[in-house]
Amino acid sequence: MPRTRKPKTSTSLAPLRAAFVARATQAVESWSRGMSGRELALAVAEPRNELVVLNALQRPEAWAGVLEHDPLAAAKARGIEKQRDLLAAEGGAVGVEELAHALHVSRQAVDKRRRAGKLLALPRGGHRWVFPAWQVSRGRTLPGLEEVLSGLGGRDPWSALIFFLAPDRLLNSRSPLQALRSGDLAAVVRAAERYGEQGLE
Repeated sequence: MPRTRKPKTSTSLAPLRAAFVARATQAVESWSRGMSGRELALAVAEPRNELVVLNALQRPEAWAGVLEHDPLAAAKARGIEKQRDLLAAEGGAVGVEELAHALHVSRQAVDKRRRAGKLLALPRGGHRWVFPAWQVSRGRTLPGLEEVLSGLGGRDPWSALIFFLAPDRLLNSRSPLQALRSGDLAAVVRAAERYGEQGLE
């Protein structure tokens, strides 16, 4: 019988993990030497470790050596910066524990809503998710949120986030989030359905 390949165990991954951490540490240390005191303070003030690194990555000097070997590095950096700006907008993003507390529900209930498409969640690696804080209003989800998410027809989370925050001519140049907060649910759902259809073309 053919031998079944066993998945790599945590022990077998340990050397790779250690090598990754060592090289990543060297890169961060190198970037830190070119940062001013103010830049270091701003980076350290970030609430999550991942954001500390992303803050440092926004500096052009961090990419100077990389650009020599990867012409797409600048585009990747802009993508990282755009994602960071989107997550920071309208109150920032929170983890599952914080969202569960804000909604007065369990972590399991939050995860169930996420999987059902009733909450917008952005993947952050390692099976972790963050949630735009603006989805919560007065201890419950923003009225109409679920209907709008349904209208988006399964667009990927980042596209959905852009939809909520970008001005829309169908909504008199308001963002769907602004229109939703004003109670214009029907108009926002129509805009969401149109946006979802564009993703299928």
